[in-house]
Amino acid sequence: MGDSRDNLFYRLRRPGELERVEEPLAEELPHPDYVRLQVAACGICGSDLAFWRGRPGADYPRTLGHEYCGTVVLCGPQASGFAAGDRVAVDLNYRCGQCEYCRTGQSNLCLSSGANRFTGRGFGRYVDLHVSYLRRLPDSLSFRHGALAEPLSCALHAMDLAHPQADDRILILGCGSLGTLLAFALSRLHPEIPLSVYDPLKVRASNLRESFGVQLLSQPPAQPQFTLIFEASGRTLGFRYAARAAAPAGRLVVLSRYDGRSSIPLPADFPRRQGRVIFSHLNGDGDTFARAMDLISAEWQARYDALLHQAPLEYAAVVLAAMNRSPFNKTILQID
Repeated sequence: MGDSRDNLFYRLRRPGELERVEEPLAEELPHPDYVRLQVAACGICGSDLAFWRGRPGADYPRTLGHEYCGTVVLCGPQASGFAAGDRVAVDLNYRCGQCEYCRTGQSNLCLSSGANRFTGRGFGRYVDLHVSYLRRLPDSLSFRHGALAEPLSCALHAMDLAHPQADDRILILGCGSLGTLLAFALSRLHPEIPLSVYDPLKVRASNLRESFGVQLLSQPPAQPQFTLIFEASGRTLGFRYAARAAAPAGRLVVLSRYDGRSSIPLPADFPRRQGRVIFSHLNGDGDTFARAMDLISAEWQARYDALLHQAPLEYAAVVLAAMNRSPFNKTILQID
């Protein structure tokens, strides 16, 4: 089980300070049910950006990156179902399979979700992790597109909670990673439903109009006209816009995290509109991951790649620092 190669990874020492670390790979895996993965691509998520900026209550130093995929290079004797050479994506959401939530189809709420059975995350060349995190990557998917599977699975879970209907009027607030993948999935799975988007960085919203034919709002929504709203801006102001835009009996599905915010304001008339607020957490019971890979394989077109920014791993700090003003909708790190 030996492997003499060195590992290179990036660790966030403190907010805004990403350090390069090189160290020898351990000769043995940490546990017999672990595998060693050579990482090929890793998407940058809003949570990575939050840690970079300084997430209240977060521990530092820490590794970053959970939207990654690569090739298995080493398997422990109890890591059944996989072998060296397998191409895999990673669903880094631990599910014990035993607690009340895992037993009732809500494993995204697993009581042991913080188990963290891995040695690091995706901002590096190699990771040792528990075999249960692996999902086999179809031959039809490149590593670049495989890195979209985890965030798309989160978007699909939000859609499952929302139950889009043919007579809905849908608005997506925020055209970053989750907003973009929501627009992709909704335009492919529900092309009959009118879909609008808003982002203060107008180039990102324009990108989605060109790719998916969505309607573009040039200003924040001011009237309660949308029956289904996905809030994916990552900002409390986005939630305020969403609540303001919800039609009577409208559904507001929140994918954003408002870490460190003591309160989230609601318009005074929101209760009288009998609106519903639904918070979507991670990717549901995990079946969404396979559905996400199938959807990318079947529906992702080459021209959609213009939405993606690919950057070498060594530019991770530069990319994180520029994310707020990036004209791209999704950034993926390439690991050599």
